[in-house]
Amino acid sequence: MSLSKKVVKSIYPVTAACAFTVLSSGAIAGGEAGAAEAAKEPAAGAATEGAGEATAAPAAAAGGDKPYSIVDGKVDANTFEGWQTYRVAGCGQCHGGAAQGGAAPSLVERLKTISQEQFNTSVLEGKNLMPPWKNNKKVVDNLDKLYAYVKARSDGALGEDKPVKQ
Repeated sequence: MSLSKKVVKSIYPVTAACAFTVLSSGAIAGGEAGAAEAAKEPAAGAATEGAGEATAAPAAAAGGDKPYSIVDGKVDANTFEGWQTYRVAGCGQCHGGAAQGGAAPSLVERLKTISQEQFNTSVLEGKNLMPPWKNNKKVVDNLDKLYAYVKARSDGALGEDKPVKQ
């Protein structure tokens, strides 16, 4: 088994989730558990992200009330605070600066197929290589706001630039 260690460099504090091991199959084993994950290496060419997941129905916000408000290109205070939380918590280290994806999946795409409840569970409990954030007060206290920001990005209502508050 061929392993190579890579560390994502960022201006944000590095979390264990940003240290990962690229397996010989191309799959990624993350965090401090990279060596343990390497032992569970999937068959060549198999992806670890989303493997075996059922695809959920689109989030309720797509057809009903949206968790954000954008008027004349300006976002509500909660969505703006969600953007701040995304930045401060360092979500962009793995998910990209505008949630477009990077070492971890695109949240812009992922929120097209999961509910807010599924998003909350993934953030708080962790999923695949993503660590749990349930002990991070900033994230827990602003989870709905974080969802509002990422959902606005996913719906195409908000661009990649820093949002402007109403």
